[in-house]
Amino acid sequence: REDALAKSRAVLKGALAEQLAPIFKIFGYNPSDARFIGDPVDYVIFDGYTKVKERIEDVPITIVLADIKTGEAGLTYEQRRIKQGTEEGLVEFKIIRM
Repeated sequence: REDALAKSRAVLKGALAEQLAPIFKIFGYNPSDARFIGDPVDYVIFDGYTKVKERIEDVPITIVLADIKTGEAGLTYEQRRIKQGTEEGLVEFKIIRM
């Protein structure tokens, strides 16, 4: 019973951290540039988007896939494959016209 409660607390703590991460300095990005998707990674961050949108800068926007971890949690199998794909340059921008 105590083990189940501890596990439940850890899951809740992790879910809360995922949602609140952008307001903490350690996040490292403008919260307005971050979009929470939750799965398979927590955030897609369009680093510099707000500055470009407000015409403060005219530069390419860096896209960051970010996952929030608490405690000793590691990447899932799927997240490791996504990380590998980004490291190998398997990232595209497509326009899909309907």
